[in-house]
Amino acid sequence: MKSYVMGIDFGSTTSKTVILDMQGAVVAAAVSHKGSVSDEGARISIADALAQAGITQRQVVRAVSTGYGRRMLEVSDKSYTEITCHARGAVAMVPYERGASWYHRNLPRALDRPGLVLGSAAVAFVGSMALVPMLGLDLIPQFQQGRFEMTVTMPPGTPLADTDRVVAGIQRTAAGQGPIATVYGVSGSGTRLDANPCLMAVLIVAVMAVLGGVAVASLPYRVLPSRWVV
Repeated sequence: MKSYVMGIDFGSTTSKTVILDMQGAVVAAAVSHKGSVSDEGARISIADALAQAGITQRQVVRAVSTGYGRRMLEVSDKSYTEITCHARGAVAMVPYERGASWYHRNLPRALDRPGLVLGSAAVAFVGSMALVPMLGLDLIPQFQQGRFEMTVTMPPGTPLADTDRVVAGIQRTAAGQGPIATVYGVSGSGTRLDANPCLMAVLIVAVMAVLGGVAVASLPYRVLPSRWVV
């Protein structure tokens, strides 16, 4: 024979009854409107809920009541105020509240066993340190983006027009390599995003080629004058 639990809210004008199985699933619920804290209303709501569930009162192993007339029910094993029921309902229905309730229940036990708590923390720390070699150390991991980049360092004082000519030659050479889809270059002493004419001792020429799915190992440098260092 299956067992069930029952909750009864015996209010001033209505009586509500709910029946749950032992896994917490609702199997029946009923509401009766009789008014004036009527015993008859409570009996009707209980009878209707039992009929919906298809069970008898003997199968109800525990009954709890709340509401204005909670102390008037003989079938109730325990009574609670509405505020207590609201709090326990929130704990049961909201995951965060369930976690907070578990924490507050177990915190005193943890404080009573400092050796066990500190030992468990030490084991967890050592275990986490054992995982460190498996973690990547790069701030930005390497990506296979199908591209390569060439940087050319020019002698101090090289005119920007000469630099542009070098970049154009490298671009033409890269474009003739077959699988390269796009070639672009930037001349100047700044970064690739804000390059400007050479005002510093070192001039950087950056050329980047976006490949069409096939990597190119290298590009010939014969387009550069022999007096320039690559």
